[in-house]
Amino acid sequence: MNKELTIIICTLNGEKTIKNLLDKLLVNTKFYDIIIVDGGSVDKTKEITQNYSSIKFVTKEGIGLLLQRMYAIEIINTEYFSFIDQDDLIDSEDIVKALEYLKSNNLDGVQFKTTSRILNNNYWQKTWAAYFETIYVYNKKIKMLGRPCLTKTCYYKELNLKYRDIKISMEDTYLNNVLINNFGNLNYKVVPFLSYRLCEDTFIENWRKWFRYGIGDVQLTENLSSFISSFYHLFFRILLYRSIKTLFSKNLLYFPGILLFSTARLTGFLTNLLYHKK
Repeated sequence: MNKELTIIICTLNGEKTIKNLLDKLLVNTKFYDIIIVDGGSVDKTKEITQNYSSIKFVTKEGIGLLLQRMYAIEIINTEYFSFIDQDDLIDSEDIVKALEYLKSNNLDGVQFKTTSRILNNNYWQKTWAAYFETIYVYNKKIKMLGRPCLTKTCYYKELNLKYRDIKISMEDTYLNNVLINNFGNLNYKVVPFLSYRLCEDTFIENWRKWFRYGIGDVQLTENLSSFISSFYHLFFRILLYRSIKTLFSKNLLYFPGILLFSTARLTGFLTNLLYHKK
């Protein structure tokens, strides 16, 4: 039986979470292959993955996450692929259901609903879960795919980014922008299947993460038009709209956390924009 789907996992020092993910995915690999492209881990990531003989492991050290992803797409031969992060946790059966949903609804890609850790045992983890609920609404049509997702391979194959020296932290936004510029808006929707994030969500880690998101937004700001677009997204859509949306939901308690981290992203964007302009 020819498999239709390849799951692409890009790793870097993921020893704390990668085994949990692989154990879930390998429950049933009848419909998909798994490839790991590692960015040069210095922990036990490679050692752990070598215990799974059915997984293809490739090292591409120092090329950056975007080119790790594009390298994987270059060498796969399946009609569909799925980007899953090393700190995600998704049931094998939900991967198969998502693929069937995509095909039966004639979609170009689907986005998994995402929540925080299975045990949301602190305020900041629950803040992440509340934030995701403002974004991923089942059956909602969306413009861009985040992580994790499942989509058609053909569009990405045509982008031909493999020899470009691109190192950008907001690689998912960059890829989505390139896809839109080349193919227009594709037909994406959110599916009801859950992906759990396994990374620690502390206040400090969240602040650093959101601030780095802001740095990544600067990398995508090339002119006045893109600045206006980025500022509108960060200030109106994220800081205002998503925070206010939380005020009128069951997640009211996490409004301060979402407001705080949205502000961290905007701060990262503005301070690094000023730094790069000097």
